[in-house]
Amino acid sequence: MKRIEKRLGGEKYRVVSSLFEDAFHEQIKSGSYEKYKDWVEYLLREYYDPMYDYQIEKRSQRVVLRGTASEVKEYIKNLSI
Repeated sequence: MKRIEKRLGGEKYRVVSSLFEDAFHEQIKSGSYEKYKDWVEYLLREYYDPMYDYQIEKRSQRVVLRGTASEVKEYIKNLSI
């Protein structure tokens, strides 16, 4: 996590570090991995989702079609190449 500290920002980094530490201590105490979900979910929501949205937005002009697998197959089938 130290590698993404700068991009995550100080407060969010402290939150995710605390959640990770809590999960680690719970694992040592009880053997349960359940609390790891908390920090993973937080990191996905606060770091990876916004980064993904940003990358998609940046490339939005290059996106020709969005859809299900069957919609994509139908689109490709109907291309006049």
